[in-house]
Amino acid sequence: SVMISGKGRQSLRLPCFLFRPKEAILPAFGSFTGSYTLEPTKKDSVFLITESEIIKMPAGKN
Repeated sequence: SVMISGKGRQSLRLPCFLFRPKEAILPAFGSFTGSYTLEPTKKDSVFLITESEIIKMPAGKN
């Protein structure tokens, strides 16, 4: 998962797909395996998963 922050100390942790030049990390949804917080770099491509859609995280937000 990735932690995103908003104004006023708001934060949200979302599961994600993370792609690096030589690897891909897929989301895990179980209570034992899920919710490890990743720290993407600017070279990573991150796709956030919500209840209704998959959203590409803007590159400047990594």
